[in-house]
Amino acid sequence: MHWHMPMRCTRYMHMHMHMHMHMHMHMHFTCTSHAHALHMQGFAALNEPALFDRVERLAFNALPAALTADMWTHVYVQQANSVFAGRTAPTDSAMGDTPSGEDSGSNFYGVSHFPCCITNFPQGWPKFAASAVMAAADGSHAFVLASLVPVRAALPFGGYVQVEGAYPFGDAVQVRVVLPALLLATAYVRIPGWADEASIDGKPAPNGTLVAVPCVGTSTLLVALKPTVRTQAGWGVVSDPADPGRPPTNALTVSRGPLLFALHPAERRRVVKTYDDALPGRPLAVGCGISNL
Repeated sequence: MHWHMPMRCTRYMHMHMHMHMHMHMHMHFTCTSHAHALHMQGFAALNEPALFDRVERLAFNALPAALTADMWTHVYVQQANSVFAGRTAPTDSAMGDTPSGEDSGSNFYGVSHFPCCITNFPQGWPKFAASAVMAAADGSHAFVLASLVPVRAALPFGGYVQVEGAYPFGDAVQVRVVLPALLLATAYVRIPGWADEASIDGKPAPNGTLVAVPCVGTSTLLVALKPTVRTQAGWGVVSDPADPGRPPTNALTVSRGPLLFALHPAERRRVVKTYDDALPGRPLAVGCGISNL
């Protein structure tokens, strides 16, 4: 089955996204976090739940790691294992590559490095929230809960679906489906690949699948994901051509459900530039009564 995106949502997820979590990779562009919209479209077309596992990993980890808590500044390149985010002076690498001048300022938190990031980063979470619920593209009475974040969405065949809980910080959610009288619909609940002990209304729900649940009238579902803490070794530099005797990094990641964890060392911040002198001389906005036009 194919899905239509996005649904008309009247209440988006309420989540404190300024967590200090990072992608477990060496380098990651902020714009890449927003390219997960392609994964949403891939899920809608291919009906592959694993694609939305990736979407959640980006939305809950990579995107907040690229922004400050107030969403005022961002990095162009985030380096998950770097303890320094500022202007650097790179030297030639062992491969003879000479970084450009732009690269030396790509991993500090600023207002704008390149136009792509500053125009892209506000789009990530709205697109994600709008795709949490999708209707069947063939017009049938079916919809999919692609993500179990708190949301209320109107269904195209009448009624609505509401998800209540604290996902991804909570382990269980309640899904309430309200349909017109005598209308039968099917809710497809995405069970993430990591949720190998999940259940719906107490019955086992296979992980990495879309579980079909028939709904009529007012239906209430209890989805328990039961995530566990997992570790994964083998990340980082395997070998260094410039130093063959150096042992592999073999870094370890710790995750629970869709969330990755990272140490939060004490920060030392220094403001290197302000933009007060760049404010326009004219008003930023002009009020005008429509009746006067």
